[in-house]
Amino acid sequence: MDFSTPVDSRDDVQRIGPARIPASPHMAKAAMPDVPPTLEQGLLDEVLTALTEEEVEAPFKSFLAKCVELTWLSPEEGDLGRTSFDLNQAEMVRRRRHRLNPGTVRIELHPVLLEDEALYRRTLAHELFHAAGITDHGDAHDRLTDNIQRSPRLSDSRLLQILKQEAEMDSGPPPAQRACPSCGQKQVVARPRCQSCNERMP
Repeated sequence: MDFSTPVDSRDDVQRIGPARIPASPHMAKAAMPDVPPTLEQGLLDEVLTALTEEEVEAPFKSFLAKCVELTWLSPEEGDLGRTSFDLNQAEMVRRRRHRLNPGTVRIELHPVLLEDEALYRRTLAHELFHAAGITDHGDAHDRLTDNIQRSPRLSDSRLLQILKQEAEMDSGPPPAQRACPSCGQKQVVARPRCQSCNERMP
């Protein structure tokens, strides 16, 4: 693996995953629990076993049990889970290369996950693989997560149904198709010119 894998950074914290997004209405209404999330030993053992059996670069796996700190995301956050390292980019690269202790690795989970046990477990496993040093969302990361907990079917998860419905309502009307006046090709395009013949679109 390329040790210079880009990671979103904010000050000296290396964040794994996309930039912050606002919560959906249902997520924003989730109650903040009084106690932090707990990491079950059984799930941690499954993750460590999967990392041992797979030929995947996970430089922090030997530190996983002692470096992970679980907290809740604010309900206003739009991510289900997030992993962050208290390291700047250069130090992150150095510790990955030499397989050194990464220090505190913070995993934040959205409290709405308490509505769906399977999705909670999958999200936590997903973030634990990031905490082990698999910083990209590639095939290996997806396969490892699926082996621990597959995503629940939409028909089996009321939470996923609600989030999907809210996403569809928030997406607005589908983009209009435009027909090029020169070649007649129809396409969804916001550009002023046809992608096929470069004629200016009406």
